[in-house]
Amino acid sequence: MDHDEFYRMVNRTREEFFWSKYRKHSYPENKELREAQLNVLLNATKGYEGGSAIEVLCGEGVLSYLAAKEGIFDKVVLVDNNPEVLELTEIHRERFGLEEKVDIIELDIEEQTPIGNYNIGLAICTEMFNPNYPLVIEALGKKYIPPDPIKFLETFSKKVGKIIVMEAYREDGYFEASPDEYIKNVANEVELKAEVGKIPCGKGMLYYGILETPDK
Repeated sequence: MDHDEFYRMVNRTREEFFWSKYRKHSYPENKELREAQLNVLLNATKGYEGGSAIEVLCGEGVLSYLAAKEGIFDKVVLVDNNPEVLELTEIHRERFGLEEKVDIIELDIEEQTPIGNYNIGLAICTEMFNPNYPLVIEALGKKYIPPDPIKFLETFSKKVGKIIVMEAYREDGYFEASPDEYIKNVANEVELKAEVGKIPCGKGMLYYGILETPDK
């Protein structure tokens, strides 16, 4: 399946789900952002192809499904604490035929982690590492507050060899701080070495960090 067909299927599934459940139209998949995220994964997982990974705060799991289709991972565990969005995650999994490769788990990562049941070498998170979340929440009226990134890193760095974090950043007036320095500072708090970078993405930037313990 080429990427255009992949995104068409994501959009079609999402539209059907939103209309049947909420009687409203959905939002289209951001292909530029997703391709940038995939490029980060491809570069960060060289030599790791066929391994296992966990995506935390996975949402619909689109990035991990794309990575699984690309053969980056043989096994992916998707974790989120939102049961409604995980309904859509499960539909995507079925339509992409990834039931054997992908497990979906509903839980709050601040309360527990499912890694003990899996042999996982890599963790992925595309939320949580924006230092401007309080400003965003105030400006957009959002009630969602992501988990504590330091607690996340403290927990997962003891269980996996590498953590890949990403944060999309729009330069539209809502944001004042840059996530790359924030990622580096949070990694330093828990004594992880961090390779940080950024990729142009549409009207903004995708910031990322590849985090490892010093002896990895």
